[in-house]
Amino acid sequence: MATRLTNSYLKNFEYAGKQVRLYDSAEQGLVVVIGVKKKSFSVYVKVDGKRRYEALGYFPEMTVEEAREKARKTKKALREGLVLVETLGELAEAYFKRRVGEVAEITLKRYRADWDSKFEEWHKLRPEALTVDRCRVKFGALTEAHGPIAANTAAIACQVIINWSISQGLLPLSYANPWQYVSRNPRKPRVRFMSSEELSSYWEGLEQVQSGGRRWIMALHALRYLLMTGRRKDEALSLRWEQLDLEMAMVTQPTKTGEKTFRLAREVVEHLQNIPKVKGCDFVFASFGRANSPIDEHTLYGAHKDICDRAGIKDLQIHDLRRTVGSHLRLSGVGLADIADILGHSDLTTTRRHYAHLDGASHQDKVEVVAALMKQK
Repeated sequence: MATRLTNSYLKNFEYAGKQVRLYDSAEQGLVVVIGVKKKSFSVYVKVDGKRRYEALGYFPEMTVEEAREKARKTKKALREGLVLVETLGELAEAYFKRRVGEVAEITLKRYRADWDSKFEEWHKLRPEALTVDRCRVKFGALTEAHGPIAANTAAIACQVIINWSISQGLLPLSYANPWQYVSRNPRKPRVRFMSSEELSSYWEGLEQVQSGGRRWIMALHALRYLLMTGRRKDEALSLRWEQLDLEMAMVTQPTKTGEKTFRLAREVVEHLQNIPKVKGCDFVFASFGRANSPIDEHTLYGAHKDICDRAGIKDLQIHDLRRTVGSHLRLSGVGLADIADILGHSDLTTTRRHYAHLDGASHQDKVEVVAALMKQK
């Protein structure tokens, strides 16, 4: 039965042991759910014969009058096939909800952590209130509080959310993302990659570590995969068996720049076939100590450090394995467009920045050049 909702009525309505739904008689479709801790507004409307619900907000942060006004706008948008977004927080929630399975899980978690912890005061901000000056002030505050690199990373998360919102029609195409006009903290591009001699030493170190026991076994499998393919660390850690088609020699998975499909060289397929599957775990590089989880970054870092110590290699980060692949491809004569395709760069500018200064003779078997690094093992 519908009741004309008022702020005082909701304030005095207490949770009595089970969830209660209150329907507003003044605005059709407006519902308040009385839960253990929250009183939440939502609205429903029939679209193509099916009832659709959309969350509106919480009482008392949102008043009954505000809920009715938003309910009217939301119903109109739903009937017209649009998505009503009024705040940056709603844009972010839409991004995190829809991009599951399209962007690497670890990347989404990192963006979510930055958004929740560093932009909390922006969650209720309307998109039109986001100006270049506001972004610059925020960026300066982030730099002072968290350091230049963390500020750059947080700004990227916010910029990505807004760019995606424009591409999905949640913001008009005329909306200019103010973050594109905010200069980032300067960071000297890292150009470290292994020479042929270092690469040979790295493989020897890996073999020595592997022969020493099972301590790093899955991490060593992951490091081999990284060097044979040039994939990002997050893409390796989040790789699932269901994303692999070993018969067709292909992998399809979410990446930092969206879902992509990559061809696998014969040596890579053989390597993956030799990795033991852990019962009950979906991940290729599975953790033996945690249920249905991949190995964590610290395990990968530990194995990598052990290898570098044995090989006598200094100042080599895990991401430098990816740079090693890209650099050796370029030195083998592979074109920048092909390198961008193999590494999964969405913008050729990134490829040029890292590899345009390198050059070499022509080489046709692009993917096989990556796997050829394994000949050093």
